[in-house]
Amino acid sequence: KKIKTTTSGHFSLSLFRKKSFLLLIFISVDKKYLYKLKMSKVFTSKENLIKEWLNKNKAKYTNSIEENILDFGTNGISKFPVGINVYFPEINKVTFYYAKFNEMEESFFELENLTFLFLCSTALTSLPDKIGNLTSLKCLDCYNSKLTMLPDTLESLGCLNELILDSNKFAEFPSVITRIPTLEILSLSSNKITSIPDEIDNLQQLVNLDISKNKIDYIPDNIGDLISLKTLSLHNNQLHSFPETLTNLINLISFLCYENPFIYSDDFNNYKNLFSASIILTEL
Repeated sequence: KKIKTTTSGHFSLSLFRKKSFLLLIFISVDKKYLYKLKMSKVFTSKENLIKEWLNKNKAKYTNSIEENILDFGTNGISKFPVGINVYFPEINKVTFYYAKFNEMEESFFELENLTFLFLCSTALTSLPDKIGNLTSLKCLDCYNSKLTMLPDTLESLGCLNELILDSNKFAEFPSVITRIPTLEILSLSSNKITSIPDEIDNLQQLVNLDISKNKIDYIPDNIGDLISLKTLSLHNNQLHSFPETLTNLINLISFLCYENPFIYSDDFNNYKNLFSASIILTEL
């Protein structure tokens, strides 16, 4: 065997003479090609690993121009999957439904591009402090979980404009919410909240506020400062009165307040005259 290497990165290989036959094989291979061939095997291997990971965690990955989605469906996984940040570092939407885990993997909060996080119908009783690291997050949906409080680090989410916390276990309005001025949609329906804090007026960009189906018996006057509000849902609470400052909400289109003690009082008919006829005051 004779090997000759050229300066251009090619090599020639002359194979042996055997019996009366002369077999000469010349192979010319570019080093760059060898590198590409090696890397293609690496990528192929990674693709296989991703497929195995998806099968193991009962997840589905969808990649499009607009978004990359990692969906764990309604399979009720019992343990938070490890390695999302490794296999899908560019993911921007993750969805969990009916998951049974009660804690989250810390490495998950390294996903700098995550904009949508759905943690619906999970066993979570709290969110970890590191959720404040998801600074690109725009929507956080924790519908029908077991949350009783929110971490103060939530105020670090400078892009968050939609927060869904319906059907959890909140006994008080989480004060950290009033320190997220970027919120446009806030829903806390079906909890056990008894009042709204005065600091609610910090949410000047709020367009949709739903705090229905709670035990609220007090609405602060400065709710009338939320002039961007278009939809306000207060129905199914314990309200005996509404602040007249609600008439300052000039952009209000829908005001749902049925199933409150106040609407059965004699004062309510006079109160209705303060609003535009287009506003819905009672159940249709």
